[in-house]
Amino acid sequence: MTVAEFAVSDIRRAADAGGTFVDVDAVVTCSSGTYIRSLARDMGEDLGVGGHLTALRRTRVGPYDLSRARTLDQLAAEFTQVPLDQAVAASFPVRTLSAEETKRIRHGNRIDPSAPGPGTVGLFAPDGRVVALGENRRDHMKPVVVFDPA
Repeated sequence: MTVAEFAVSDIRRAADAGGTFVDVDAVVTCSSGTYIRSLARDMGEDLGVGGHLTALRRTRVGPYDLSRARTLDQLAAEFTQVPLDQAVAASFPVRTLSAEETKRIRHGNRIDPSAPGPGTVGLFAPDGRVVALGENRRDHMKPVVVFDPA
């Protein structure tokens, strides 16, 4: 879990029948797997005031932000999707394989590791089509999911 930014954008104090409470609006930039609800709870606990998330709006996932979002009505009128090759290239480091590596990966075999380091890598055939997602290990690249069986 990595929190790159936690910026408070508004603080509101109010009272109701249950007592006084404080609402805090914040912008959080974080890695995948970060549980914002848990972050609110833990921060409130550490401050000794309790914490609860009342609203959450995701504005970006990887390279995709709200400018690419569509309403259900828009999708019903015109359903579009990002081609798999484009989605993989936008979301992961790209490695273009040789013909022999492509053949090995298509059959679920390991190949030599690549330079991008740890993490998931998009593996592309020489013709530019995505073949698989792979993960670098210490001494090899292992396919995690193969998209192109032949």
